[in-house]
Amino acid sequence: MFNKILVSILLILFTINSFTFNMYYPFGHLDLFPSAFILIEIIKISSILLLPLAIYYNHKVSRNIAKIIYPIFSLLSFIYIDTYTSMNKLNLPFINSNNLDVTTQNIYNSINLFMPEEIIYFLFIFINIFIFISSLMIFIEDKFDESDLYSFKFLPLILLSVIPLNILTSYVNTLSPEIIKFITFNNFTIWHFLMFFLLIVVTLLAYKYLKKFDQSKQLLYLRALTIIMFIHFFSKHSMLIGDGYNIYNSIFASIPLFICDIGKYIVLIAIFTNKKVFYNIAYFVHSAGALTVFFYFGKEGTHNYGTILNYSFLYFTLTHLLLFILSVLPVMLKITTFKLKDVKIPIVYYGVVILVSTFTSVGITNFMAGVKDVNNLSLPFIYEPNYAFTQICPLPVNFPTFMNFKIGICEVNMFYEIVLYIAYIVIFFTFFIFQYYAPKLVNKVKIKYFMKAK
Repeated sequence: MFNKILVSILLILFTINSFTFNMYYPFGHLDLFPSAFILIEIIKISSILLLPLAIYYNHKVSRNIAKIIYPIFSLLSFIYIDTYTSMNKLNLPFINSNNLDVTTQNIYNSINLFMPEEIIYFLFIFINIFIFISSLMIFIEDKFDESDLYSFKFLPLILLSVIPLNILTSYVNTLSPEIIKFITFNNFTIWHFLMFFLLIVVTLLAYKYLKKFDQSKQLLYLRALTIIMFIHFFSKHSMLIGDGYNIYNSIFASIPLFICDIGKYIVLIAIFTNKKVFYNIAYFVHSAGALTVFFYFGKEGTHNYGTILNYSFLYFTLTHLLLFILSVLPVMLKITTFKLKDVKIPIVYYGVVILVSTFTSVGITNFMAGVKDVNNLSLPFIYEPNYAFTQICPLPVNFPTFMNFKIGICEVNMFYEIVLYIAYIVIFFTFFIFQYYAPKLVNKVKIKYFMKAK
């Protein structure tokens, strides 16, 4: 029980630490930091995956790896305490891929850099201490056997699954303009097609692999994938403060009111509690939501994914891929079931999401309009978080204004909000019908082909 408490606190500290500039900045600027420091930090991130599996679920491979490497690397990490805690965005280079002007940068920094240096120092020390104690306790409980070393054949895959996605940034910056142009992502190009193809292939392969296990083992793997998704999901917090993510540079983009962001929390609750109501919401709402973005990554001019090796593209693709898999696999594997009568709560839930997203977006827009920098200058544009597409329509369509009302500087088009809600409900039902009838159609084709062959 004590070890579970330790790991729970560690996860809380990791979450808080993700809101610091320090956590992910080094991986995007490898030339500024020692290689040993980078390796140690990656191994520490992997502890967020293995320690919960080892302690909450007594996973043998996780325990074998954790008890050997984490006591060592958590202590080695203290060598670089000054390297880590002395990082400050105001005197380090960062990638200004959105060409922010000085006023905008200053205003964003005044909001983003909210974590005091003392707290960052505290987090570094206590994260290391909790990793050390938790893993040492596993070592004391399990002892050491030479056969434990066989578990280390999985370590490269584990490190790869949690490796910071901005680690290729330094490499991308060395590529020639011709290569950069070739690997730059745009909608409806070969890269767009390949990502949709990847979604289908990975989902089917995951299903084929997991269906041979019993339900408890399936849930263990799904929980591991959920933790991996959240490790990468939380990396966005630190990236927003540092180099930015996509078109976003403000920590307000961390508020999980984008449809797929709130979906990650729904999936987390569903898979770790094994509750049907959350499975229903994930399956009906968020699987279709994640699938939709693979059809339509973003209207031209409203995204900045860069190349297919850049953090923004890798993050967006990986987290949405995992969200889709984790939303549909519980139904495909028959861990849960979904019938037409189960749509009631998801439909109400999505209506609540639209309303909360609308008024939160409006509130932040009004707040940002009043923020000024040290020179008493405001943002040179209206800041719109656009949670759940409630402020900016993703399609070039004009809507009637007879239901408009104003809150501060924002005018809310309720007719658009209603249409948006209905449009997504139609998408959800379309996906549900396809999921329901596609396997039946495939089976009919198989039977017909079998009868002809006879």
